[in-house]
Amino acid sequence: MSYIILRDIPKQSVQLDLLVHQIQGGFRGFREVPPGFHYGAILDRGEWRNFWCYLSPETVLVKRFDLDQQQLVDDTPEQTAQYSQLAHQNALDMALVPYPANQWPGWHSLTQYITTDSPILHKNAVSDFSSEFAPNHPSRFEQNFRETHHGNIANFLEELQFAFLCWLMSLKGEVNLVAQQRWSSLLNGMYNAGEFAIASDPDLFGQFVDALLPQLEQLPSEAFTQDSIVCTHLDDFIEDMNDSANINLKKKARILLNYITKRKEALINRHLSKTIFYSE
Repeated sequence: MSYIILRDIPKQSVQLDLLVHQIQGGFRGFREVPPGFHYGAILDRGEWRNFWCYLSPETVLVKRFDLDQQQLVDDTPEQTAQYSQLAHQNALDMALVPYPANQWPGWHSLTQYITTDSPILHKNAVSDFSSEFAPNHPSRFEQNFRETHHGNIANFLEELQFAFLCWLMSLKGEVNLVAQQRWSSLLNGMYNAGEFAIASDPDLFGQFVDALLPQLEQLPSEAFTQDSIVCTHLDDFIEDMNDSANINLKKKARILLNYITKRKEALINRHLSKTIFYSE
Protein backbone atom coordinates (compact mmCIF):
# COMPACT_ATOMS: atom_id res chain seq x y z
CA MET A 1 0.00 0.00 0.00
CA SER A 2 1.06 3.60 -0.60
CA TYR A 3 0.69 7.08 0.86
CA ILE A 4 -0.38 10.47 -0.48
CA ILE A 5 0.84 13.32 1.73
CA LEU A 6 -0.68 16.78 1.14
CA ARG A 7 1.08 19.84 2.61
CA ASP A 8 0.07 23.50 3.00
CA ILE A 9 -3.41 22.89 1.60
CA PRO A 10 -6.53 25.01 2.29
CA LYS A 11 -8.56 23.49 5.12
CA GLN A 12 -11.76 22.89 3.14
CA SER A 13 -12.41 19.67 1.19
CA VAL A 14 -10.20 17.11 -0.48
CA GLN A 15 -11.03 14.40 -3.01
CA LEU A 16 -9.19 11.16 -3.67
CA ASP A 17 -10.67 9.13 -6.51
CA LEU A 18 -14.43 9.01 -5.78
CA LEU A 19 -14.08 9.89 -2.09
CA VAL A 20 -14.71 13.50 -0.97
CA HIS A 21 -13.44 14.23 2.53
CA GLN A 22 -14.10 17.30 4.67
CA ILE A 23 -10.75 18.36 6.14
CA GLN A 24 -10.62 18.40 9.92
CA GLY A 25 -7.92 18.81 12.53
CA GLY A 26 -4.40 17.92 11.53
CA PHE A 27 -5.25 16.19 8.24
CA ARG A 28 -2.10 15.39 6.23
CA GLY A 29 -3.33 13.05 3.50
CA PHE A 30 -4.15 9.38 2.90
CA ARG A 31 -2.63 6.04 3.82
CA GLU A 32 -3.23 2.46 2.65
CA VAL A 33 -3.73 3.73 -0.90
CA PRO A 34 -3.76 0.82 -3.39
CA PRO A 35 -1.17 0.93 -6.17
CA GLY A 36 -2.50 2.18 -9.48
CA PHE A 37 -3.83 5.34 -11.11
CA HIS A 38 -5.42 7.95 -8.86
CA TYR A 39 -7.13 11.35 -8.94
CA GLY A 40 -6.58 13.94 -6.24
CA ALA A 41 -8.06 17.41 -5.74
CA ILE A 42 -8.41 20.10 -3.09
CA LEU A 43 -11.06 22.81 -2.85
CA ASP A 44 -9.64 26.32 -2.75
CA ARG A 45 -11.99 29.32 -2.70
CA GLY A 46 -14.66 27.55 -4.69
CA GLU A 47 -12.32 25.94 -7.27
CA TRP A 48 -10.91 22.43 -7.37
CA ARG A 49 -7.15 22.12 -7.89
CA ASN A 50 -6.41 18.61 -9.08
CA PHE A 51 -3.64 16.20 -9.99
CA TRP A 52 -3.33 12.68 -11.42
CA CYS A 53 -0.77 10.15 -10.30
CA TYR A 54 0.24 6.55 -10.76
CA LEU A 55 1.45 4.88 -7.56
CA SER A 56 3.69 1.84 -7.45
CA PRO A 57 3.51 -0.34 -4.33
CA GLU A 58 4.92 1.28 -1.15
CA THR A 59 5.16 4.72 -2.78
CA VAL A 60 5.04 7.90 -0.70
CA LEU A 61 3.83 10.78 -2.87
CA VAL A 62 4.25 14.22 -1.28
CA LYS A 63 2.35 17.15 -2.80
CA ARG A 64 2.49 20.78 -1.67
CA PHE A 65 -0.02 23.51 -2.50
CA ASP A 66 1.85 26.33 -4.26
CA LEU A 67 0.06 29.62 -3.65
CA ASP A 68 1.77 31.37 -6.54
CA GLN A 69 0.90 28.68 -9.08
CA GLN A 70 -2.44 27.90 -7.42
CA GLN A 71 -1.89 24.18 -7.82
CA LEU A 72 -0.51 21.10 -6.12
CA VAL A 73 3.12 20.48 -7.04
CA ASP A 74 5.65 17.79 -6.14
CA ASP A 75 7.44 18.69 -2.93
CA THR A 76 11.21 19.07 -2.72
CA PRO A 77 13.34 15.90 -2.62
CA GLU A 78 14.34 16.75 0.96
CA GLN A 79 10.75 17.09 2.17
CA THR A 80 9.71 14.00 0.25
CA ALA A 81 12.48 11.96 1.88
CA GLN A 82 11.54 13.26 5.34
CA TYR A 83 7.83 12.52 4.97
CA SER A 84 8.56 9.13 3.38
CA GLN A 85 10.53 8.13 6.45
CA LEU A 86 7.78 9.34 8.79
CA ALA A 87 5.12 7.51 6.80
CA HIS A 88 7.00 4.20 6.77
CA GLN A 89 7.56 4.53 10.52
CA ASN A 90 3.77 4.96 10.98
CA ALA A 91 4.45 8.31 12.65
CA LEU A 92 1.80 10.02 10.50
CA ASP A 93 -0.97 7.46 10.86
CA MET A 94 -3.16 9.63 13.10
CA ALA A 95 -3.08 12.46 10.54
CA LEU A 96 -3.73 10.25 7.52
CA VAL A 97 -7.16 9.00 6.41
CA PRO A 98 -7.18 5.30 5.40
CA TYR A 99 -8.29 4.63 1.85
CA PRO A 100 -11.78 3.00 1.98
CA ALA A 101 -11.21 -0.60 0.92
CA ASN A 102 -14.79 -0.94 -0.31
CA GLN A 103 -14.27 1.87 -2.82
CA TRP A 104 -11.25 0.37 -4.54
CA PRO A 105 -13.00 -2.22 -6.77
CA GLY A 106 -15.20 0.49 -8.30
CA TRP A 107 -12.29 2.86 -8.90
CA HIS A 108 -10.07 0.08 -10.21
CA SER A 109 -12.71 -0.86 -12.77
CA LEU A 110 -12.52 2.73 -14.07
CA THR A 111 -8.71 2.83 -14.24
CA GLN A 112 -7.36 -0.68 -14.74
CA TYR A 113 -5.92 0.06 -18.20
CA ILE A 114 -4.12 3.25 -17.12
CA THR A 115 -0.52 2.39 -16.28
CA THR A 116 1.26 5.75 -16.40
CA ASP A 117 1.35 9.10 -14.62
CA SER A 118 0.56 10.95 -17.82
CA PRO A 119 -1.89 9.19 -20.16
CA ILE A 120 -2.59 11.01 -23.40
CA LEU A 121 -5.80 12.43 -24.79
CA HIS A 122 -5.45 12.44 -28.56
CA LYS A 123 -7.13 15.00 -30.73
CA ASN A 124 -10.17 13.87 -32.65
CA ALA A 125 -8.95 13.01 -36.12
CA VAL A 126 -12.26 13.82 -37.79
CA SER A 127 -13.07 17.53 -37.86
CA ASP A 128 -15.88 17.15 -40.39
CA PHE A 129 -17.69 13.94 -39.48
CA SER A 130 -19.42 13.86 -42.86
CA SER A 131 -16.02 13.12 -44.41
CA GLU A 132 -16.08 9.74 -42.64
CA PHE A 133 -18.46 8.48 -45.26
CA ALA A 134 -16.41 9.66 -48.23
CA PRO A 135 -14.98 6.88 -50.45
CA ASN A 136 -11.76 5.36 -49.05
CA HIS A 137 -11.90 7.61 -45.97
CA PRO A 138 -11.08 5.68 -42.76
CA SER A 139 -13.94 5.40 -40.31
CA ARG A 140 -13.75 6.91 -36.84
CA PHE A 141 -13.12 3.41 -35.49
CA GLU A 142 -10.20 2.87 -37.87
CA GLN A 143 -8.76 6.26 -37.03
CA ASN A 144 -9.07 5.84 -33.27
CA PHE A 145 -8.08 2.20 -32.92
CA ARG A 146 -5.97 1.22 -35.91
CA GLU A 147 -4.23 4.52 -36.72
CA THR A 148 -3.92 6.36 -33.39
CA HIS A 149 -3.38 3.27 -31.23
CA HIS A 150 -1.97 0.93 -33.92
CA GLY A 151 -4.44 -1.79 -32.97
CA ASN A 152 -3.22 -1.98 -29.36
CA ILE A 153 -6.24 -2.84 -27.20
CA ALA A 154 -4.71 -1.80 -23.87
CA ASN A 155 -3.59 1.59 -25.20
CA PHE A 156 -6.99 2.26 -26.74
CA LEU A 157 -8.86 1.38 -23.54
CA GLU A 158 -6.41 3.45 -21.50
CA GLU A 159 -7.41 6.54 -23.48
CA LEU A 160 -11.10 5.62 -23.25
CA GLN A 161 -10.82 5.45 -19.47
CA PHE A 162 -8.75 8.62 -19.12
CA ALA A 163 -11.02 10.67 -21.39
CA PHE A 164 -14.05 9.58 -19.38
CA LEU A 165 -12.42 10.36 -16.03
CA CYS A 166 -11.21 13.79 -17.16
CA TRP A 167 -14.79 14.59 -18.13
CA LEU A 168 -16.39 12.99 -15.07
CA MET A 169 -14.12 14.74 -12.58
CA SER A 170 -14.71 18.09 -14.26
CA LEU A 171 -18.48 17.95 -13.79
CA LYS A 172 -18.24 19.53 -10.34
CA GLY A 173 -16.67 22.65 -11.84
CA GLU A 174 -15.79 23.90 -15.31
CA VAL A 175 -16.66 21.00 -17.63
CA ASN A 176 -13.76 19.61 -19.66
CA LEU A 177 -15.37 19.73 -23.09
CA VAL A 178 -12.24 18.45 -24.84
CA ALA A 179 -12.35 15.26 -22.76
CA GLN A 180 -16.10 14.95 -23.24
CA GLN A 181 -15.77 15.24 -27.01
CA ARG A 182 -12.88 12.77 -27.11
CA TRP A 183 -14.77 10.19 -25.05
CA SER A 184 -17.80 10.70 -27.29
CA SER A 185 -15.66 10.17 -30.39
CA LEU A 186 -14.12 6.97 -29.01
CA LEU A 187 -17.56 5.74 -27.97
CA ASN A 188 -19.21 6.45 -31.31
CA GLY A 189 -16.30 4.98 -33.22
CA MET A 190 -16.89 1.70 -31.41
CA TYR A 191 -20.67 1.88 -31.76
CA ASN A 192 -20.38 2.37 -35.53
CA ALA A 193 -17.49 0.00 -36.18
CA GLY A 194 -19.73 -2.47 -38.01
CA GLU A 195 -20.11 -6.23 -38.04
CA PHE A 196 -16.85 -6.93 -39.91
CA ALA A 197 -14.72 -4.95 -37.44
CA ILE A 198 -16.46 -6.57 -34.49
CA ALA A 199 -15.90 -10.04 -35.94
CA SER A 200 -12.25 -9.18 -36.67
CA ASP A 201 -11.45 -7.93 -33.14
CA PRO A 202 -13.71 -9.81 -30.70
CA ASP A 203 -11.28 -9.33 -27.79
CA LEU A 204 -11.35 -5.56 -28.24
CA PHE A 205 -15.13 -5.31 -28.27
CA GLY A 206 -15.58 -7.69 -25.34
CA GLN A 207 -13.10 -5.72 -23.23
CA PHE A 208 -14.68 -2.46 -24.40
CA VAL A 209 -18.05 -3.48 -22.96
CA ASP A 210 -16.35 -4.48 -19.70
CA ALA A 211 -14.68 -1.05 -19.52
CA LEU A 212 -17.83 0.83 -20.54
CA LEU A 213 -20.23 -0.59 -17.95
CA PRO A 214 -18.44 0.87 -14.89
CA GLN A 215 -18.36 4.24 -16.64
CA LEU A 216 -22.08 4.16 -17.27
CA GLU A 217 -22.61 3.35 -13.59
CA GLN A 218 -21.15 6.78 -12.74
CA LEU A 219 -23.60 8.70 -14.94
CA PRO A 220 -26.93 10.16 -13.84
CA SER A 221 -30.27 8.99 -15.24
CA GLU A 222 -30.40 11.94 -17.64
CA ALA A 223 -27.45 10.45 -19.54
CA PHE A 224 -29.68 7.64 -20.84
CA THR A 225 -32.11 9.53 -23.04
CA GLN A 226 -32.31 8.13 -26.57
CA ASP A 227 -30.41 11.05 -28.14
CA SER A 228 -27.66 11.19 -25.50
CA ILE A 229 -23.95 10.52 -26.00
CA VAL A 230 -24.44 7.11 -24.42
CA CYS A 231 -27.48 5.92 -26.33
CA THR A 232 -27.13 7.37 -29.84
CA HIS A 233 -26.22 4.45 -32.16
CA LEU A 234 -26.07 2.05 -29.19
CA ASP A 235 -28.91 -0.10 -30.55
CA ASP A 236 -26.97 -0.66 -33.79
CA PHE A 237 -23.87 -1.66 -31.81
CA ILE A 238 -25.76 -4.19 -29.71
CA GLU A 239 -27.42 -5.59 -32.83
CA ASP A 240 -24.05 -5.96 -34.58
CA MET A 241 -22.61 -7.82 -31.58
CA ASN A 242 -25.67 -10.07 -31.45
CA ASP A 243 -25.17 -10.89 -35.14
CA SER A 244 -21.64 -12.04 -34.40
CA ALA A 245 -20.88 -15.75 -34.32
CA ASN A 246 -18.81 -15.16 -31.19
CA ILE A 247 -20.65 -16.55 -28.14
CA ASN A 248 -18.80 -14.25 -25.73
CA LEU A 249 -19.80 -11.14 -27.71
CA LYS A 250 -23.42 -12.26 -27.73
CA LYS A 251 -23.22 -12.57 -23.94
CA LYS A 252 -21.67 -9.09 -23.64
CA ALA A 253 -24.40 -7.68 -25.87
CA ARG A 254 -27.10 -9.13 -23.60
CA ILE A 255 -25.42 -7.74 -20.49
CA LEU A 256 -25.12 -4.28 -22.04
CA LEU A 257 -28.69 -4.34 -23.33
CA ASN A 258 -30.05 -5.39 -19.93
CA TYR A 259 -28.11 -2.64 -18.20
CA ILE A 260 -29.22 0.08 -20.62
CA THR A 261 -32.82 -1.12 -20.40
CA LYS A 262 -32.69 -0.91 -16.61
CA ARG A 263 -31.30 2.64 -16.68
CA LYS A 264 -33.87 3.80 -19.25
CA GLU A 265 -36.70 2.32 -17.19
CA ALA A 266 -35.39 4.15 -14.13
CA LEU A 267 -35.39 7.40 -16.10
CA ILE A 268 -38.98 6.82 -17.27
CA ASN A 269 -40.12 6.01 -13.73
CA ARG A 270 -38.42 9.15 -12.46
CA HIS A 271 -40.25 11.28 -15.01
CA LEU A 272 -43.55 9.59 -14.15
CA SER A 273 -42.97 10.28 -10.48
CA LYS A 274 -42.36 13.96 -11.18
CA THR A 275 -45.49 14.09 -13.31
CA ILE A 276 -47.63 12.48 -10.60
CA PHE A 277 -46.39 14.61 -7.74
CA TYR A 278 -45.51 17.93 -9.34
CA SER A 279 -47.67 18.54 -12.42
CA GLU A 280 -50.51 21.04 -12.12
